[in-house]
Amino acid sequence: MVDHFIFYMDRFTEMDSMMGKLNLCEKSAISLTPVEKEYILHLDIQQSSQATGSDNPLLASSSSNYSIRLFSMSNMATLKQINAHDNVISGIKFSQTENHLLFSSSWDKSIRCWDTRTDTKKPVQEFSGSDKNLLCLDINSSDSKLAAGTEASDINEVDLFIWDRRKSSVLVKYTDSHQDDITQVSFNPQKENILASGSTDGLVCEFDLTQPTEDEALFLTLNSRSSVAYVGWCEPKYNHIYCTTHIDTFHVWEAEEGDAIFQVTDLKEKLNDKIEYIVNYIGSTDSDDWLILGGTHKGDLSILQLSSKDEVKTLSTLTGGHKATVRCLMWDAHSNSLVTGGEDSMMCLWSNKPGSAPNEPKIANKLKMKKGTRKVQPY
Repeated sequence: MVDHFIFYMDRFTEMDSMMGKLNLCEKSAISLTPVEKEYILHLDIQQSSQATGSDNPLLASSSSNYSIRLFSMSNMATLKQINAHDNVISGIKFSQTENHLLFSSSWDKSIRCWDTRTDTKKPVQEFSGSDKNLLCLDINSSDSKLAAGTEASDINEVDLFIWDRRKSSVLVKYTDSHQDDITQVSFNPQKENILASGSTDGLVCEFDLTQPTEDEALFLTLNSRSSVAYVGWCEPKYNHIYCTTHIDTFHVWEAEEGDAIFQVTDLKEKLNDKIEYIVNYIGSTDSDDWLILGGTHKGDLSILQLSSKDEVKTLSTLTGGHKATVRCLMWDAHSNSLVTGGEDSMMCLWSNKPGSAPNEPKIANKLKMKKGTRKVQPY
């Protein structure tokens, strides 16, 4: 969203310092001269530890032309295009245990599974059962369950579906916990039966899928007081739930009792309108701070550190990559790299690898573009 990030405790020791050293390494354009720009809507990365025989995982992106593209994470080279759906793609997610499988959800009311080792002309598995558009997708840590939320019907009926991934069958459908579009679903990365959901009704719900009924499964209802954009779990212990909203507020709750841990509702004012929106949450450390990405509609980005002391610190600025609104991000802890995708049809790779900006002076909290940055037209 957003989506699960795999972080390691030792990588967070100096995370704020690391964020200040990111450089723009590669750019890939999914369309250079489009009649209508193809927005990049979602990103996901294979877990590097699962990338068989290689330390170069696949990066997947979905775009507004209903396709998915696969890239090499190391250099952003395009490897394959999947003509995945006949309507808007609402989520993509790599398998947690079989790294060659990629799942996608769509407004065409289906979830499809693609085997990246094949020609991907046909899905290897398909999940159905919804009579409404699917707006979000996630898969749990054991790959045993898929979750997706729907849009609301004319009479405010909205569904949260759970499928048995191996049998392609619906396990359960929850219908009473939300009253409007479900914008995000997110499994706890360490607890395969714990699921969080967010909705434009302002609610964030937490479910225990081992319980027999919806009333028993729903054990927390949290109120963001605004339409929810993204929901997920905060590192490193995944015992906090975060959400961002469509009016650019950010909230963190304790996941067992539902206590409010942190919220910021005036981020743009605190930064004197240097950012115009929140892209999404990036990660957090074992201390009381959270990293988020903010942006302007001209494409400039800022990595912000939010502190429980009600402080906002700009760790670094990312310029020279995008020229329009950034829609999505993905942080890869294995390579200490950030990938961003936007409405300018561009996907940018930001990394703190030594030498990524040769012959340029180091400037604290200011990102530099690598000399010779490539701009790729994949098709």
